[in-house]
Amino acid sequence: MFVKRQIGLSLIELMIALVLGLFLLAGILQVFLGSSQTYRLTGDLSRVQENERFALDVLARDIRVAGYRHPDKGDLIDFFVIGSDCPDSAVCTANVSSTSSSDTIAIQLDPENNTDCLGSPVGDDDIVINVYSIGTQSISSVMISSLFCRGWNVTTGSWSSPSSQPLVDGVENMQILYGIAPDGKFITRYVTADTVPDWNKIRSVRVGLLVSAANVTGAAENKKREYILFDSGALAFTDRQVRYIYTTTVNLNNALSDQI
Repeated sequence: MFVKRQIGLSLIELMIALVLGLFLLAGILQVFLGSSQTYRLTGDLSRVQENERFALDVLARDIRVAGYRHPDKGDLIDFFVIGSDCPDSAVCTANVSSTSSSDTIAIQLDPENNTDCLGSPVGDDDIVINVYSIGTQSISSVMISSLFCRGWNVTTGSWSSPSSQPLVDGVENMQILYGIAPDGKFITRYVTADTVPDWNKIRSVRVGLLVSAANVTGAAENKKREYILFDSGALAFTDRQVRYIYTTTVNLNNALSDQI
């Protein structure tokens, strides 16, 4: 007598197989989503570092040679422009005591490459004031903060562009301190622009930047974050953007006591 064997799966076996399959699929989906999130977050961190490097390089390059003029063309000029010396009534080197705004810095020099901070050509003997500030621009209907600059040609008395132009995206706040050397040699303290006792005694500049990836939507967890950048006070944000604080100190190559 032959016993007929069952072919296929029973309903219970099929249900068990489906449940196990769902668990396996959920696990694979979780790994995929986690990997995708990690990839996006790593990309944001890379962009933050890239934005920071470019922004600090641009600022440090000009600050380092502030006041430069070729020896054959005359004495050194003022390193920074402040107050009534600002071109066209514009805000130049200034400290902003507010959590909603950033400092500005106006660097005066005779550029060796005969261009201002936006790459606009100037004459061989022209003196330029590069005015750096933080502004916003609309990208995909989202306001993105950036490092802006505008060049003023002192010799011709005119701006090189109709308005400030963005140089590096993602720079959300800039705070600047100035190193004072009372005896002309050794720096004893760093102060804000509005408390500098003598601009001829500045020997270095400390720059602090709050930098993000400048994405329309970030990859970090959506929560409140606070940052303090020098004298800025608490800078609070509630979003998904990755932000970091970066600082650097730049010596003024032309700040020699026997030349001032």
